Amino acid sequence: MAATPKATIRTLAPDDSIEELTDLLHRAYKTLADQGWNATGSYQTIETTRYRIAEGTCYVAELAGRIVGTALLITAMDGTKPPLYGQPGVAVLGQFAVEPVLRGQGLGSELIDTVSTEALRRGYQSLALDTVETATSLVEYYEKRGFKAVDHFQWRDKTYRSLVMVKGLGQRGFADD
Repeated sequence: MAATPKATIRTLAPDDSIEELTDLLHRAYKTLADQGWNATGSYQTIETTRYRIAEGTCYVAELAGRIVGTALLITAMDGTKPPLYGQPGVAVLGQFAVEPVLRGQGLGSELIDTVSTEALRRGYQSLALDTVETATSLVEYYEKRGFKAVDHFQWRDKTYRSLVMVKGLGQRGFADD
């Protein structure tokens, strides 16, 4: 049996397709939408993807010329947000997605590791995120990677409450996918 090719993780390039990235987000967040949760990634427009990318540094995983994963290191978030996100020394992991057929192969851990390493390099001490509170598989996924639940937050117009999670940087905390 042949080994699965390894994806390349890099920053989003100016000539990368925002449409392709948005489509990936839609596919990755579809499982949440199918459960009745209106997570932004499941329906966001290309303009929303561009706006969110502008909040930080977008990383993509590329395999065979296709974007198959993404994670955003957010360092400047506008608007209403969980209080933790505005604290000094806290960076945020956002717009995190892996192509559904490639889940369980470690790609998500590689993306989180990339974001964590870069946040630490930039002087951040913690990495925070939020996810659907009742999406137990996602919560468990993040817990296995060292994140701990610290708060709840209700985003405007969302059909769910978010669980805010954080991990200290410099720790690994990644389990096998």
